[in-house]
Amino acid sequence: MDNQKILLILDVKQANPRWTNYVREIANQNYEVDLLIHHSGKHTLDSEIVDHPKIRIFYSFFISIYGRNRLLTKLLYVLTKYFSSNRTFLSIYDFIAIHAFLFKAKRLFMQYKYRLIITSSSPFYTHIVGSKLRQTFDTKWVADYRDLWSLNHTNTDVCQDQLNFEKASISCADACLTVSRGLKADLKSIFPGPIHVVYNGYRFLEPTKELLSEKNITFEYTGQIYKSNQNISGALDFFSHSKYLKEANFSVNFSGSSGVYISNYFKEKKVKIPKNFNCVGQVSNSEAIKRQKTASFLLFLSWGETQDKGVVPGKIFEYIASGVPILVIGRTSQIEISKIIKASGYYICINSQADLDRLILAYYQGTLKIPQRNVDFIRQFQYSEQSRTLIKIFNDLVKEQLSVDLDKLQTSLE
Repeated sequence: MDNQKILLILDVKQANPRWTNYVREIANQNYEVDLLIHHSGKHTLDSEIVDHPKIRIFYSFFISIYGRNRLLTKLLYVLTKYFSSNRTFLSIYDFIAIHAFLFKAKRLFMQYKYRLIITSSSPFYTHIVGSKLRQTFDTKWVADYRDLWSLNHTNTDVCQDQLNFEKASISCADACLTVSRGLKADLKSIFPGPIHVVYNGYRFLEPTKELLSEKNITFEYTGQIYKSNQNISGALDFFSHSKYLKEANFSVNFSGSSGVYISNYFKEKKVKIPKNFNCVGQVSNSEAIKRQKTASFLLFLSWGETQDKGVVPGKIFEYIASGVPILVIGRTSQIEISKIIKASGYYICINSQADLDRLILAYYQGTLKIPQRNVDFIRQFQYSEQSRTLIKIFNDLVKEQLSVDLDKLQTSLE
């Protein structure tokens, strides 16, 4: 198929690692992919993507001038403020990003004649860009909702005007992607077209790590914590009050944005953070995966509310692929993420400090029993497997676009 060129619009700071992994799989299927990025974020781009012969990386106009001409940057802020409107529910920064993307994207379109546009949110403004390009160049557009906007589970004050604005923004999309069945059900209320679930996935499936009675036991938590939805205080209560805290050689490590909750917890208790607790701050995705592999257990704080039914964070797929047993703190409910953990096996659930103490004792005694790992179930979430859905969607849309182009050509010749 001729001219299989895709323009993928990302805010790398937000969209990594979902698309920076899938783009590799797409390029391996004979597509040429151009990434148009708003944040410079070079450290978040895998070297295999940067060096791939069918992947090119471009930065928006705002990035190209930022740092070179601060006065011009400030002028952009002033100008975009002029265009801001409360009715659009977009910040001044969003307006800057939209205009910067459009400035660069239109020039790329004139040069490369893309068959397909992909935009990924959050942030939502990427879909505004996709809508503008779809209407300007009459090219197929896929809107990827990693996170909802108006209907987000954390958004409790959504007005009808905002919902209408979102509907209008994606009304010309040819298809929507999302990361869970729960989000797909919510998206149906604002998008009547085809909606496909493509999970965040993982790259490599690691062998199962056997339970060993090691001298040291390490609990590892990677990623973000949503304090209003996950009981981080309860989890810290379990560990900080365990009777094995001083006797056993165990450590509890937190990487990512969770560190602030840990420090605040101990500040409120007016005690120093025990030496067993380590907050390592933000780490790259590759570093987080390395930390997961070396842990004795991976910590997961359950999501149990009905409004969170569509929340399936990407790290859960890294967890189940790591081969390391998962320690779920909180009750496993019937929401989608709990079903994935249960079906994957190799996890244990605790609901009290006493449960944790029994787990630690059984671990050291070599008597801990947990469900067997279901590798066949886990394998379906590998990026290479999930990308098959993407490739089929893209192939169908590109064929449709070719048919439209041929009809236009024939009409012009008549």
